[in-house]
This record gives sequence, C-alpha cells and structure tokens, in this order.
Amino acid sequence: MLFVALASREILLREFDGNRDLVWSESEKTRLDQYKTLAQRQRLIAGHGLARRVLVEHLGSELSDWRLNAASGEPPGVADHPDLYLSLTHSGEWYACALSDQPIGVDIEVLKTQRDVPAMAEIICNKAEIHQLSDLNEAKQASHFARLWTLKEAALKQQGLGLDFNRMRQLVPVISTGIEAHAVTWFDRPTGLVVALASPISDRVQPQWPDEFQPKEIDRWVFTTCINE
Repeated sequence: MLFVALASREILLREFDGNRDLVWSESEKTRLDQYKTLAQRQRLIAGHGLARRVLVEHLGSELSDWRLNAASGEPPGVADHPDLYLSLTHSGEWYACALSDQPIGVDIEVLKTQRDVPAMAEIICNKAEIHQLSDLNEAKQASHFARLWTLKEAALKQQGLGLDFNRMRQLVPVISTGIEAHAVTWFDRPTGLVVALASPISDRVQPQWPDEFQPKEIDRWVFTTCINE
C-alpha cells in the first residue's frame, strides 16, 4: 500500500480551516496553541487536513474518525494505528502527503529562479554531484539540484531522521536502470514543482495529482552511499 497526494494551500484551507467534521487530537491542539502566527497554524491545518483526506479516501471512515499524533520535532503519525506511516511536506503554496504500511518519506520543492545552486550544492552534494551540476546550463542545473535535494530529504524522512547535511552529502541518488528502485521523482515544468518519494515499494505508488500538476518527467532512483565526502 502506497499513496501520495498533492494539493494547493488555497484548496486545503478552504476545505479544512473551520471544518467541524475535523476533530483535532490533543497533541495537535497543543501544537496549534503553541504557534504564534496565523501562517504556522494554517500550515498545520493544511498539512494535517490533507493527511486526513488521504486516509478517508483510501482507508474509509469519516474525517472525524482519524486522529494524528503531532509531537513537536517528530514526524506525524496516525493515532492508534502503529501499522500506518505518514509523511508530510510543503513548499510555497503546495502540500504533499504520502501514506503507506511501510516507512516512507516525501519531499517537494518549487524551483526558485534566484537560488544560488552552486552554493547550495556545496552544502548537500558530494564532489561528483557538484561536478555534474557544473556541467549543466542554469535551467537544467536548477531542476537537477531540486531532484537531488528532494530525494535526499525524502530518504532521511523515510529513515525517521531530520535534516542532516552530512548525511545528505553521503547519500547518492542514481537513476535506476533495473528492477530495483528506492525512490521516484516527478517534475512538472509549468509549475516548477518537483515531488520525491522514498519507499522500498516506490514502484507500487498510486499518485493523486491536481489538474495543475501534470508531470512529464518521471524517474526511478536507487541510493548508494559516499562515505569519504
């Protein structure tokens, strides 16, 4: 079982902000009370609302029947369902959620025209990846770096880890040429959005995309490690 869904912030807030069918868990209420800004609260509402939508659409029941664990600094979980795994992410106006019965990680990134890719690559890439990026033109450099970043972060999430630049430099995503695949990426040039999903069963994923996101570039990846970088 492996599902991934994508939705815009506007749609999610329209659907879930103030929705009386959505019942917050105690840990979610604590997080909402701790947030000092409306933007922070809306990020949780949008992301956790999307997670509930995915749960209802694929596993049934009602919105009010699903509770999420939301301990600070930890990935979200489905209350009373230790056999289910969730991963949430957002970038710009977009939110994504992955659901599986095995550990998973999802990450998304909207391409940024003003990003200093060579400087960012020094932080999360090994020497071979930096050299590969330097051979690309600006547009290809930006899209390939976004794939690398999202793949590495999705892999860390799958392992239950937070952002770790040293580990990201050691992770080496390589296009899969065989049956084995550890991850998959989708890239839609019109929206400039990259989605990466890390899962041992990534080939079985059932994606649910909005009309605005119609990725034409889909790649399967395997991870190797580079210890000495």
